[in-house]
Amino acid sequence: MDMRALWKGQPAPVADLDAMRRRIRRFALRRIGEACAVIVLMMAAIAAGVLIWTCWPPRLMCWRARASCCLSGPMEGRCASIMG
Repeated sequence: MDMRALWKGQPAPVADLDAMRRRIRRFALRRIGEACAVIVLMMAAIAAGVLIWTCWPPRLMCWRARASCCLSGPMEGRCASIMG
Protein backbone atom coordinates (compact mmCIF):
# COMPACT_ATOMS: atom_id res chain seq x y z
CA MET A 1 0.00 0.00 0.00
CA ASP A 2 1.46 3.32 -1.06
CA MET A 3 0.69 5.87 1.67
CA ARG A 4 2.01 8.81 -0.32
CA ALA A 5 -0.39 8.13 -3.17
CA LEU A 6 -3.30 7.84 -0.73
CA TRP A 7 -2.27 11.05 1.04
CA LYS A 8 -1.94 12.99 -2.21
CA GLY A 9 -5.36 11.80 -3.29
CA GLN A 10 -7.16 13.35 -0.30
CA PRO A 11 -8.17 16.97 -0.72
CA ALA A 12 -7.26 19.14 2.27
CA PRO A 13 -9.97 21.56 3.38
CA VAL A 14 -9.04 25.21 3.23
CA ALA A 15 -9.23 26.95 6.61
CA ASP A 16 -11.74 29.78 6.81
CA LEU A 17 -9.60 32.45 8.48
CA ASP A 18 -12.44 34.96 8.79
CA ALA A 19 -14.57 32.50 10.75
CA MET A 20 -11.62 31.68 13.01
CA ARG A 21 -10.92 35.36 13.63
CA ARG A 22 -14.59 35.94 14.49
CA ARG A 23 -14.57 33.07 16.97
CA ILE A 24 -11.38 34.37 18.59
CA ARG A 25 -12.79 37.90 18.82
CA ARG A 26 -16.05 36.60 20.30
CA PHE A 27 -14.11 34.52 22.83
CA ALA A 28 -11.97 37.52 23.86
CA LEU A 29 -15.01 39.79 24.18
CA ARG A 30 -16.81 37.20 26.28
CA ARG A 31 -13.83 36.93 28.64
CA ILE A 32 -13.64 40.72 28.93
CA GLY A 33 -17.37 40.81 29.67
CA GLU A 34 -17.00 38.16 32.37
CA ALA A 35 -14.12 40.07 33.95
CA CYS A 36 -16.18 43.28 33.98
CA ALA A 37 -19.11 41.44 35.55
CA VAL A 38 -16.86 40.05 38.30
CA ILE A 39 -15.43 43.51 39.00
CA VAL A 40 -18.92 45.05 39.19
CA LEU A 41 -20.11 42.30 41.56
CA MET A 42 -17.07 42.76 43.79
CA MET A 43 -17.65 46.52 43.95
CA ALA A 44 -21.32 45.92 44.78
CA ALA A 45 -20.34 43.55 47.60
CA ILE A 46 -17.88 46.11 48.99
CA ALA A 47 -20.51 48.86 48.78
CA ALA A 48 -23.03 46.62 50.58
CA GLY A 49 -20.47 45.92 53.32
CA VAL A 50 -19.72 49.61 53.77
CA LEU A 51 -23.44 50.41 53.84
CA ILE A 52 -24.09 47.77 56.49
CA TRP A 53 -21.04 48.89 58.51
CA THR A 54 -22.15 52.56 58.48
CA CYS A 55 -25.91 52.08 58.97
CA TRP A 56 -25.71 49.27 61.53
CA PRO A 57 -22.40 49.60 63.39
CA PRO A 58 -21.11 46.52 65.16
CA ARG A 59 -21.93 46.22 68.85
CA LEU A 60 -18.75 44.39 69.87
CA MET A 61 -16.30 47.24 69.44
CA CYS A 62 -14.98 46.74 72.99
CA TRP A 63 -12.67 43.83 72.18
CA ARG A 64 -9.64 46.08 72.34
CA ALA A 65 -10.83 47.45 75.68
CA ARG A 66 -11.37 43.91 76.98
CA ALA A 67 -7.86 42.90 75.95
CA SER A 68 -6.31 45.92 77.67
CA CYS A 69 -8.38 45.24 80.79
CA CYS A 70 -7.23 41.67 80.92
CA LEU A 71 -3.64 42.81 80.60
CA SER A 72 -3.87 45.60 83.18
CA GLY A 73 -5.58 43.58 85.88
CA PRO A 74 -8.80 41.72 86.48
CA MET A 75 -11.98 43.57 87.33
CA GLU A 76 -10.68 47.03 88.13
CA GLY A 77 -12.72 50.15 87.53
CA ARG A 78 -14.22 50.34 84.07
CA CYS A 79 -13.06 46.83 83.24
CA ALA A 80 -15.62 45.47 85.68
CA SER A 81 -18.41 47.19 83.74
CA ILE A 82 -17.11 45.95 80.39
CA MET A 83 -16.51 42.39 81.50
CA GLY A 84 -19.86 42.19 83.20
